[in-house]
Formats: sequence, C-alpha cells, structure tokens
Amino acid sequence: MEGRFQDRVATRASSKVHASERKSLTGQKTPRDGLVSPQSLQLDSFYAPSRKLQRLTGRASKDNLRQIRQRGHAGAKPALSGLLGSVPVELLEQILGYCGPRELACLEATCSYFVKGGVTDKVAKAFLKDIPRAKGLKPDLKRGETWVTLLNFVNGQSNAAAQGTAVALGSYHTVGLFSSQSDDASQPLEYGLYSTGRGFHGQLGLIDYNNQSQPQLVRTVERDRPVALYQGQPDDVQLAVVSAGSSHTASISRKGDVYTWGLASSGELGHGGWTPIEVAVPKMIRSLLRTRVVSVCAGANHTLAISETGQLWSCGRGRHGQLGHGHFHDEGVLTLVEAIRGERIVSAAAGRAHSMALAADGKIFTWGDAKFGQLGHQQLVALVQAPNPQPIAIPVPQAIQSLEPTKLKPPARVTAIAAGGDHSMAVTVGGTLLAFGCNKHGQLGTGDTLDRMVPTEVPLTLEAEGGQLMRAMQVQCGTMHTLVLVQSQGRLEVRSAGDNSYGQLGLGDRAERHRFHAIPQLQKKRVVCVTAGDWHNAAICHDGALYLWGRGDCGQLGHGDDKSRWEPKLLEGFKVVHPDRTLRRNRRPPLKALLLPATEKKTCKALANQGCFGSCFGDASSGQQEVPGANIVGVSQGDTVSTLRLWHCPLRGGNTDKPRRKLVKSPPIRLAEHRCREVAHALRRRCCWGGREAPRRLLVIINPASGPGREQQEAQQASSGRVSLVGIALGEGGRGRLQRVLT
Repeated sequence: MEGRFQDRVATRASSKVHASERKSLTGQKTPRDGLVSPQSLQLDSFYAPSRKLQRLTGRASKDNLRQIRQRGHAGAKPALSGLLGSVPVELLEQILGYCGPRELACLEATCSYFVKGGVTDKVAKAFLKDIPRAKGLKPDLKRGETWVTLLNFVNGQSNAAAQGTAVALGSYHTVGLFSSQSDDASQPLEYGLYSTGRGFHGQLGLIDYNNQSQPQLVRTVERDRPVALYQGQPDDVQLAVVSAGSSHTASISRKGDVYTWGLASSGELGHGGWTPIEVAVPKMIRSLLRTRVVSVCAGANHTLAISETGQLWSCGRGRHGQLGHGHFHDEGVLTLVEAIRGERIVSAAAGRAHSMALAADGKIFTWGDAKFGQLGHQQLVALVQAPNPQPIAIPVPQAIQSLEPTKLKPPARVTAIAAGGDHSMAVTVGGTLLAFGCNKHGQLGTGDTLDRMVPTEVPLTLEAEGGQLMRAMQVQCGTMHTLVLVQSQGRLEVRSAGDNSYGQLGLGDRAERHRFHAIPQLQKKRVVCVTAGDWHNAAICHDGALYLWGRGDCGQLGHGDDKSRWEPKLLEGFKVVHPDRTLRRNRRPPLKALLLPATEKKTCKALANQGCFGSCFGDASSGQQEVPGANIVGVSQGDTVSTLRLWHCPLRGGNTDKPRRKLVKSPPIRLAEHRCREVAHALRRRCCWGGREAPRRLLVIINPASGPGREQQEAQQASSGRVSLVGIALGEGGRGRLQRVLT
C-alpha cells in the first residue's frame, strides 16, 4: 500500500516537471527564467489545438444555432448586452422592421442573440407574409436555410426582374440605360440610352448605320417630328425599359409610349402602313397612343408588348404562328392577342419562332413553333416523336396543362419565364428550374443532349457539390445556351450551360457544358441580375457595374475592340441605372412599422413636441368619441419610466357606452430608464389598438410605483379616475383617437 502511494507521488512530480519543461520550451516566462526560447513558434503550433478540432468546434456552434432554429427558438431567451440591451423588445422589433434581408443577416452574423432570440426570423416572417406569391413558402432549416435567406431570395426574384429591364442584348448589339461616369465621380450624370455593336440595320438608334465598339448615347427620338432627348424639360421623353431582338430594338418611355427601331422586314417594328425597311432612330408607335404599355419583349423577328391592364399585343413575323393571332402570316401593326384577352398577362418571352406568356394566376401560355417541344404541351409528344414528324406549330396561345396553378401548391407555381432559340425555361416561386425544348448542346442543363417535350425539373448542383440547397432566382436564354442566377446559403452566383462556341458560358474555355457550372469570375461580385443575347451575356452587380462576355466581333461587348471574351470583363466608365430611377422612380413605399396589426398600419402622426402622448392617432371618421375618465399619463419629456403596466378596460357595447370600472391587469413591462418619447414609440401598438380585439375595448397605461401592495392601490386609483391614464376611444373601423384630458 505504501509503495503504491509513493508511485503516485512520483508520477505527479514527474508530470509537474514535464509541465515546467514545456513552459520553458514554449518561451513562457517562469519565476526562474525570463528568457524566450527560439523554438517557441514551432512548439506553440505543436501544442495548439489542431485544425480539425477547430473546424469541428466551429461546426458544432453552427449546428447548435441550426438546432435552435429547428426547435423554434424554445428555451430561455438570451440577454442582449451593450446599448441594445437597454432598448425595449417592442422598439427593437420596430427598428428591425426598417432593415432589409442583408442587414438582418449582418445582425445574425454579428450577435447570436438575434438567432437564439428569433427576432430576425420574426421580422423576416412578417415581411414574407406581406408578399402574396410567397404564400406557403418555408425555409429548409435542415439544410441551413433561414427565414432571412428565404426573404432575400424572394426579394431577389423581384429585383432581378426589375433590373433586367435596363439592359438588353440582341444578336450583334447591346443597348442599356447607363449613367456615364463624369470627371467628378461624386456627381454622376443623369442616365441615358446607350447602344453599341452592329448598326447595319440601324438597330443602335444613332441615326447612322455604322458599327460602334463602345456605348454611344442615343440623342433623338421621332414622334410627329424629331425630338431631342435630355433637355431637362418636364415634358422630355425619358426611355425607361429596353429590349433587343436579332436586328431590332424596342423601348418604353415613362409615360408608357413604345418606341422601336432597326430592321422592319417582317413588320417587327409595329408601325404599320408604309414603313421603311430600316429605321435608324427610335420611332414611336402611334397605334398604341391611347394604351399605356408597361412591358415589351423582342424576339428574333417579332415583338410582344403588355399593356397596363394585362393585355398582350404582338407584331412581326408570323409564319410559325408565333404572333398568336390564329394565322401564319406576318403582321405589321401591334395587334391584340384575342385568345387570351380574358387573362391578365404579367410577363412575356419571345424566342426565335415561339412565344410565351405568364398570367397573374400562374398560368403559362405558349404558341408558335413546336418542332423541338419548346411549347411544353403533353398532347404534342406523340406527334413530335412520330417516325416521320411533320412541322408542328400552334398559332393560338395554349396553356401548359402540367403547370396548371390550381393543381400545384403555391411554391410550385411559375413566377418567371424565358425563351431561347428553340428551348424554354421557367422558374417557380420556390426556386425550382424547369426546362423544355431543344437540348442539342445541353442548354437545358439536364446532363444530356436529349430534347424535353414537357417541363422537366433541372438540377442546379453538380455531383461533387452533394446535397447543397440552391434556389433559382432568375433565368435567361440565348440561342443555344442558358444563364441562371441562383442563391445558395444566402450567396448569389451565376451558372451557365449549353453551347460555348464564343466563350459565352464565361468559364474561360470554349467547351460546352451539359450541366450548370458556376462562373468563377463572378463569385464575389454580388450579381443581382443577368441577361443573355444570342451569343453574348451580361451580369449586373448591386452597384450598377456591368460585366459582359461572349461574342464580340461587332463590338457588342463595348470594350473598344472586336474581340470575343471567354470570361466576364467589366465595362468601364458606365453604370447601369437602378429601376427606381426609371419607371419606378420615387415610388418606393415609405418605411412602416412592420410588426403592427393591419388596422394600425394606417400610421399616426408624430408625437407632440413636449414628448407626451398628446397626438391624434388615425381620424374621427368612424364615429369615435371621447370616453369620460380616460386621461393621459402626466409624464413630461425629461421624466424617466422604469416600469409600465398595461390595463384593459373593456367596452360594454357601442361607442356611446361608458367603460367599465373593472380593469384587467397584464404582466408589467419593465424598461431600463427610458424617456417618455422612446416609451411611446416602443408601446405605440399596445397603447393604441392592442391587437385583434381593439375595436371592442379600451386600453390604458399607468406608471406604477414600486413597493408591496401598490398594485391594488393603483388599480383602485385608476378605476376611480384619480390617476392620470392614457385612454383611446375606438370606433367600428378599428382606428382610435388619443386625447389629452386634464383632471
């Protein structure tokens, strides 16, 4: 027994010796030796935790946060430290209501409180609830998606569609709404319409027919007479939407007028009557002078336009039935498509010889050439796959039965469409990519070269990327290639597939791809929109920077030469204008209190100058009247409040009845020494409308004092009217008026 005890003592002593030797070797100072060992760096790295351990630790922390989201933020709420810790939760939620998904994500990455407390998820949910097409959409928590990233995806779909109206790519030319950078970078010029590339048919709109290797400003349009642009007058013509076909261009002004120019051999300009074969200046279509057009789409040799009421108009080449008028001949005037007159069309796409239209309820209509299955109709499969197939075309719009919105869940309904040379693509609300049509060069991204007769789901990830979650945000089609903007874990990236003869896939080579591959040069550019021409592409970044690549033999890339680019290259000296400065200029909705009930979103006036609750909320149009005994709390601007208690004073019947004297107490709301003005902002919803039952009750706020037995005394004083209270008389419309009454 004594021997074992001595062995243990010796073992402990040797371990202490080894520990002291380790400290001296690693360079740590000891009482006897203050020198630093020259081997300290190597030994420090040797005794430091391994990289694998650090990686596992970081993964464990991420898994913990992911588990918290999956549990629904159950458990004790964490405390928020710092200055934000002194802000009431109601006020913090209202502040976050002014943030976008990017700001919410930054808060989550900065402080774990917002993840564990679920505040940012609550705000993101409220935002998504206000978006009709996001109904039924939920994040995949098991694969790392959050409500914030889902909100970023939904907003990104709308932003990409709006930003895509500012840049258009044709076969050999490019047009866009750019702001040229002046010598003083702090004062950018007002935007204008610029064009570059081939001008043989006048599609650049520069009056002449010369090619341009750099963007040139379009300075004149033609109405009844030539009109100069950018004169700074209120009645100036300001072009706001652009679209490019093979050899013609179309644009819409802010007033809804349509201008077209370029080749008019098949009537694709829509002017009708006697029209020159080529128009070298933007010319207004007078047949739609009384119709406000909000969207225009140019195909290879035909044009589609959507009016403000959702009606579809078409003109141009119709030998394959792509105009939708029930015949197979050309049309020189923009003519209403009668077959879908009863539908509200919100988006259209024009390919080489076929057309697509998306209705507001999610229906997809296709018509035109159906040789490769690009119309997506199941009933045409047998005809296309026959031993000796005949040319098939449908001259009237037909709905795709497999994408009927009534048969699909809301996330599976289509929200965006695109048409290529002989193939078609669609994006659902949930981010699924659908493809059908010609797949000779792998442009569908299915991994093979087999044509698809009906809409087929396309995988967005490669085999090496495993089960990574990706959602398609936007899709654009060229003649034989496809671009798609996807979101993965909140990051946006551009992927391409199909023909790569001119390097239009942007992957640095000319080998075609049958699956979608990410473009490395655009990984960290924060791309928000992509657009595709026949053989060249463009990507728009969040700051308006424009990258172009692909075929450039006519100067359509705008880089000052006629060289093709196999990788994206920045267009220097120009910025793409934001949609808020075009059709949607000055239409951004005002900031709102996000988490308030619907009736309370009819927000009130600001607080009184004295900092009290003495302002009027809503109006008196619903029969509100003052309630006797409802007085305002006597708190001045300099006073502080430590605790507030919410009291419910139910109403008996109509607005003329006096409130009951019985008060219903709620748990106290504890604050950390806040001024009266901050308290008013934090508790505005509680003291004004109080939730769903607001039209049937009266709410009062008091400032209770601390100490035992004070609550009963305060309740008695409140019911007797001896204490100043906040009272709101509510009407049938749910709106109330806050009145200050002196006692």
